[in-house]
Amino acid sequence: PSCPSRQPNRKNVEFFDTPEQAELAGFRRCKRCWARAENDATTNIVQKVIRLLENEDAEPSLEVLGAAVNLSPWYLQRVFKTAVGVSPKQYAKTHRAKKLRNELKANETVTRAMYEAGFGSSSRMYESQNAQLGMNPKQYRAGGKGERIAYVQLDTPVGRMLLAATARGLVAVRFGDDAQSLANRDIVEVEPDADGKARIDGGCFVCKVDARPWRKQGNALWTDLINDADGACFQAQFCFDCAPGMGPIVSFGDRHVALLVLDQYGVIEIGSQPFAIDTRIVGDNARSAEVGAYVKPGECFRVTNQGDRAMRVFASTGPTTDAPQFIEQLPDLFDASDERRLAPVNPAERQAMADRFFQVLVNKTHGSPMLTQFIGEIPKGKAWPHRHLYEESLIVVAGEGMMWTETRKTRVAAGDVIFLPRKQTHSLECTSDSPMFVAGVIYPGDNPSINYYP
Repeated sequence: PSCPSRQPNRKNVEFFDTPEQAELAGFRRCKRCWARAENDATTNIVQKVIRLLENEDAEPSLEVLGAAVNLSPWYLQRVFKTAVGVSPKQYAKTHRAKKLRNELKANETVTRAMYEAGFGSSSRMYESQNAQLGMNPKQYRAGGKGERIAYVQLDTPVGRMLLAATARGLVAVRFGDDAQSLANRDIVEVEPDADGKARIDGGCFVCKVDARPWRKQGNALWTDLINDADGACFQAQFCFDCAPGMGPIVSFGDRHVALLVLDQYGVIEIGSQPFAIDTRIVGDNARSAEVGAYVKPGECFRVTNQGDRAMRVFASTGPTTDAPQFIEQLPDLFDASDERRLAPVNPAERQAMADRFFQVLVNKTHGSPMLTQFIGEIPKGKAWPHRHLYEESLIVVAGEGMMWTETRKTRVAAGDVIFLPRKQTHSLECTSDSPMFVAGVIYPGDNPSINYYP
């Protein structure tokens, strides 16, 4: 990093994993940098200092390090920084922060992780590591719970790079996950089973909605997509195809319900209160503006389709349940303390998140304290593998791509539903030229932009 040679033009640069590969390709090492021979005295000195820095619980001083390799502190500092690019002190801090990250993930308590990482007291750990971790150690161990983490994706000479940070400091630097890499090509592609669900790792699955078994109720067809039989601990999801006319009266008991209307227009009655819905976009017959709606625990709803073809409505509940209940008469129960129940897609309410956006639909402003519905954009490419602290379901509204977990992947397309258990590592790839749009529900949770961590 500190080589005095003039930097080459980037278009003339090639990257290799090892010096040996570069030499086999016909390149030679820089004559002004350190020689690479294994018996080189300087290389041996630097390697010995690195071992001391990594193996000592307490950070050795320059005097101690210099005495160990028979060099003066000043000369050791110069030799080490020229070879490594940072001072011994900076190297030790970075290594300790990395070790603390690993210990926080591996241990049951922050205190145990603190001692395993070599800190003698909590005050010393907190004062030195808040900026290194981007948050305090307790929050880091909880996966960033309660922290707002901003991230940006950049194109660099060595590939796509992600930078994530909080107001306190840098959280992560990750280089892109190439869907066409040899490792990713070896990941097994899974096809849907007979029930329409393609099961990948950790209970995650993609559901082909139209391949599910459908039941008839009045002028509507309905099917279950997600429930506790699939391993869902907190939420369930159902789909209704309502023919033109008045649909059945639906109850989910004492559960929170988020509805998503994909197309057509008509009326949703929640108890005694009717709400007009219209997904049509003036002047654009090829697109729809999805509408979300919130039904409180204890309330019932009915959909009347005033369009000329079936209206598709998704219903997500929290907590989970096996099936909806159908009743004969619509109760007039409606909690008027929260009269705002519709949440239409509105570009003016989009929130930027790096190179994409999301819009919260149903949330606390509609009277929903724990269930949150949102819609978001996924640009072409593969997201970084990551996890969430909440259970999540996603409806693919538009676009197509691939859903990845650790050892399996499966294709996704518009109309599919994705279920993600808590803390399941996953990556959603958009392969279509136009962005993918997904409508999601998290329960319990109130913001899809937090609790996102590698």
